[in-house]
Amino acid sequence: MTKRPPRDYQTAAVDFVCRTVNEGYRQCYYALPTGVGKTRIATMLIEIYQRLGRVLVIAHRKELIEQTAQSIRDDIPGVDCGIVMAEKDQRNCHVVVATWQSLTPLRTETMLQEAEVPFSLILFDEAHHAIKGSAYERIAEQVRQHSPRVAVVGCTATPFRSDKASMQDVLPECAFQRSITDMQAAGWLAPLRWQAVKLSMDLSKVKRASVEGETDYNQEELYAQVSPQTAEIVKKTAPHFHGRPAMVFAVSVQHAHELAEAYASAGLTARALSAKTPRAERAQALDSWKMGLIQVVVNVALFTEGFDYTPLLPNKNGLGVVVIASPTMSPSRYLQMIGRGTRLKPADGDFKDCLVFDVAGNANLLETRQIVLPKVLPTMQEDVFQKPADEFVDFDGEKEKELEEKEEPKAKKPTLLRINDPLATSWIAWGYNRMNDIYFTGLASAEENKIRTTTYAVILPSQHGDGLYKAFVLEEKGLAWSSTPLVERAKPLNEIMHHVNHIVAQNGLKQLLDKKARWRKEPATTKQLGFLAGQSPKYYAIARNGNWNKGEVAAILNWVKLMPQLKVLVQQQRGQLLPAAAD
Repeated sequence: MTKRPPRDYQTAAVDFVCRTVNEGYRQCYYALPTGVGKTRIATMLIEIYQRLGRVLVIAHRKELIEQTAQSIRDDIPGVDCGIVMAEKDQRNCHVVVATWQSLTPLRTETMLQEAEVPFSLILFDEAHHAIKGSAYERIAEQVRQHSPRVAVVGCTATPFRSDKASMQDVLPECAFQRSITDMQAAGWLAPLRWQAVKLSMDLSKVKRASVEGETDYNQEELYAQVSPQTAEIVKKTAPHFHGRPAMVFAVSVQHAHELAEAYASAGLTARALSAKTPRAERAQALDSWKMGLIQVVVNVALFTEGFDYTPLLPNKNGLGVVVIASPTMSPSRYLQMIGRGTRLKPADGDFKDCLVFDVAGNANLLETRQIVLPKVLPTMQEDVFQKPADEFVDFDGEKEKELEEKEEPKAKKPTLLRINDPLATSWIAWGYNRMNDIYFTGLASAEENKIRTTTYAVILPSQHGDGLYKAFVLEEKGLAWSSTPLVERAKPLNEIMHHVNHIVAQNGLKQLLDKKARWRKEPATTKQLGFLAGQSPKYYAIARNGNWNKGEVAAILNWVKLMPQLKVLVQQQRGQLLPAAAD
């Protein structure tokens, strides 16, 4: 098989991982959405590191082991790649692909003792499972005792969890990151169209439980809530399918059969599949689905990881609908589910996008723990959640490019964020400048000896193309400005937000900066508007005519004040040279 040529961002990811390791950060990860080729990046890293020593690849599910090993063999001709799983024990190969379940302490130690060549790389697939106390951490520690210079690298689409456990305890540094919207804008993922299916149920009454190691809804209680709504789910979703192949995620096996029967009653060909379905029967049903003989497949946690929908003739359409009829509090599980529909559709197909339906209760989704699409895509605002229930919202990744010399849109309010924040990482009322992808907030202001000092926190892209962010405190003292970095290295946005949260709380500023503070919704004062008139007549006129509230005026005052200093800071960051590339 011909080696797959890497895409530009895949090459960049490999470069940044190698740089990070060479700088001494030997435990790191890269994060990209499902469907953009994380495995290709992995095989490129394996090709580099297998020249320096042996390589160990750990996967979460046994279904992915053969697939991963075959990808390595396809991309690295002549590589000595073996599998350690159940009865297979090819532990003496130069590249070993294994499940964590198979690498018991004894089996791992035997593999290490027999090795004549040290390990240069451990690669964790689905690295969000690598938390403190996990088998991943234990395996890494065992290998490190034998091979002290080993690099431990993880790849994941979801570097955050729904519980208090953190992948960053095992893999503290992010080397490279891209979001769903980044990949949509670059043309590597399909646009999404979203609709909330709001039903007469209250998910706040469902107890929490541990599901696959993460905090989620208790499945029995969730079924009791969702099952009576099956007919309504089908009624509100099926009319939109229009012949598109559809995947539906159900709470349980019983629920899957109920949904399949309901879709069939609505005139659609439907089939329920689960781990209990015999393998041969499941394979036949999947082929029929991909050929277009079955339109709807309802599954129970069967296709959340490692499954690609590839149409088979005469069908020419990719997966066009994803129905999340199994509400979840887990960001990783949710992103794995919608990842089945974000893959690019065939060029000659009837559509290019994917419809995503989130089945939910009748509460305000913004205030619940349930993960829905707007919560996992960047910079989505509150008004998205206020759309009529039967309206679709487009998520296509298009955003304005950096336009440093152009004016802000004259008729638009400042963006006040509910940040891309499924775990409520940030309770701070951040302002956001979309054109430059800059987050900002005022921290404090005080006067001493008639000299006023005002401090701000700002977060901006690292400028090096790694998809990460840097945070700074800007201080205005009299007429002089200074800036101090808050973090040594660039980090993912949610980690930066968490860091700033901690600093703000330590300094007793939480009540002032809380995005839920009541004062933010109050009408802007005459004094506030007077300040704005002096700083920017343009925004003053817009604010006065638009009846802006205190929070909106405060945000725009901060932005107007910060703009000249941020231009200087951005230029300074661009001028910083990258370290030498990896050898």
